[in-house]
Amino acid sequence: MTAVRLTKLTSLFAVLALVFALFCAASTVCAADTEAETTAAAEAGETEATGTEPETTEPAGSGTVTTGTGTDTEKKGLNWDLIITIGVIGVAVIVLLLLYLFNVKFRERVKKFFKEYRSELKKIVWSPARDVKKNTIVVIVVALAFAIAIGILDVVFSRGFSSITNLITGSVSAS
Repeated sequence: MTAVRLTKLTSLFAVLALVFALFCAASTVCAADTEAETTAAAEAGETEATGTEPETTEPAGSGTVTTGTGTDTEKKGLNWDLIITIGVIGVAVIVLLLLYLFNVKFRERVKKFFKEYRSELKKIVWSPARDVKKNTIVVIVVALAFAIAIGILDVVFSRGFSSITNLITGSVSAS
């Protein structure tokens, strides 16, 4: 009995450690992304002409600090969307693991689901590789044809609208 509880506790701590590792990795990635954006913005600022623009600031508590003017604007902060997403996924994993470990009915339902899933996968009839290749080529060709057609229509319409605009503005300014 105690061996089962010890195993469950060990599994719980392993999941908690995994979630903590994900949080640490996410904050490291966010910090690296912010640093890369800051570096890219600074490099872009060096190549552009400098102008005087008003200093911008973020509202208090937004998690972003903005300093500088114009092209030297530097933002430092965390990517909260990524952190919140990873946190929600981590909480969901923990809840599902706890349900699986401590709720016998849930565990039986999960086992039944995967057993039925495996039996359904065995019933699938896969197409031969030759048919898959042929169908893939057809899809790629049709997608390229539509892309080319849409591109041509885009060029024709944009030139047509600019010609109409030039005619209208030219006739208005001539009168």
